[in-house]
Amino acid sequence: MRIRLLKALTLSLLLVLLTIAARAETAYAPPGLTAPLLGGVDFTKAVPVDETYRAEFQRCDTKGTFNGIALPKNRRCAGDPNRVKVLLKLADGAIYWESKMALDVDGAWAAWNGKPGATDQKFTSLKWPGAGGSDAQASQIDPDVVPFFVIPADGLKSLTGDKATALGREFAGKTGLTIGDFGVSDRVVFIGFPCTHTSDITPANILGKLCATAKALLTLTGGACP
Repeated sequence: MRIRLLKALTLSLLLVLLTIAARAETAYAPPGLTAPLLGGVDFTKAVPVDETYRAEFQRCDTKGTFNGIALPKNRRCAGDPNRVKVLLKLADGAIYWESKMALDVDGAWAAWNGKPGATDQKFTSLKWPGAGGSDAQASQIDPDVVPFFVIPADGLKSLTGDKATALGREFAGKTGLTIGDFGVSDRVVFIGFPCTHTSDITPANILGKLCATAKALLTLTGGACP
């Protein structure tokens, strides 16, 4: 009787766990305005990248700490919350997340002409190859011409001290995304494609290359790429 009961309990527990797993797979749905654009993405096959890591962004929003580091008042996330709702790895290896969208103009005309915002910089981490010196305006990626989104790559040494390097590498280490990889976004949804960086990009061909990559990986149809 005990053996049969144990088997029954084990089977019941297994069924419960399978049910929970199935619910977790299908629980996420993209925002309503973006959903029609993502019809080719099967979210039931997506898996969380690292829920503990994602929770750190939520903790920053609510508690003002990240990885145990307390942020000063002028740096706390509460005034500009991350709102990282999901951080997922899709079946094809692409990284998908839903979060806030904050507008910076690094590399743009405004940053070079005395009208930058508080966090805007003249220089971008990625440079156009062969466009002059690394400090030349022509070498920077202008978001008014080629929109881009920024991934965490700096641990802010002034705040995190000797942990800065490790914290700066954490996002890339968990997602596989590095500077120069292609990505697409719509409102608060972002998709990055690891290992898609290519050294032959130019201002003339970048949009065409990005369009072709996104259409192939997201199985999009319609509309010719530039």
